[in-house]
Amino acid sequence: MRSPHITDHLHRLNALKPTEDFSTRSRMLVLAAPHTASTITQPTHRISTVIAIRTALFIAGSAMVLGGLMYGSQYFSPLFLPGLNQDKVIAEADMIDSTITIQLSKLNYFDTASQASAHALSQVAAPTLNHLNATVILNDSQQIQELSPTGTDTTSEQIQDILKALQK
Repeated sequence: MRSPHITDHLHRLNALKPTEDFSTRSRMLVLAAPHTASTITQPTHRISTVIAIRTALFIAGSAMVLGGLMYGSQYFSPLFLPGLNQDKVIAEADMIDSTITIQLSKLNYFDTASQASAHALSQVAAPTLNHLNATVILNDSQQIQELSPTGTDTTSEQIQDILKALQK
């Protein structure tokens, strides 16, 4: 016995047809059903509502993002974009200016000190030794005596002894 093939089944199913009475009654029911405009426009109304809601959400989200960027640029700008916060840029410039002024005053001090050192070294290195001149030593001893007129200070006495030794 041979089993029926699928195409045989399909040919038999294709031959099936509804009865004439069923076809007529079904046609009348479909045509008699009320077809209103609301059933046709209802999906269009839903689509426009969905589009309106999505547009409103998009606008609200964009406003939140832009508001966040504006807020963030005011408070976090020194970290990322220092040119946006003018007060902090001015404060930083003032701090840099005061630092430069301090360093320039140190340079002036070191320049003055180095000039004095160079002058003292040139006097010591000079062959005539002006710093051991008798008049200079006498003037220095007079100035020291004016500073300590009593002569009781041991440091002053030591200085006097050294000056007297250099005069000889």
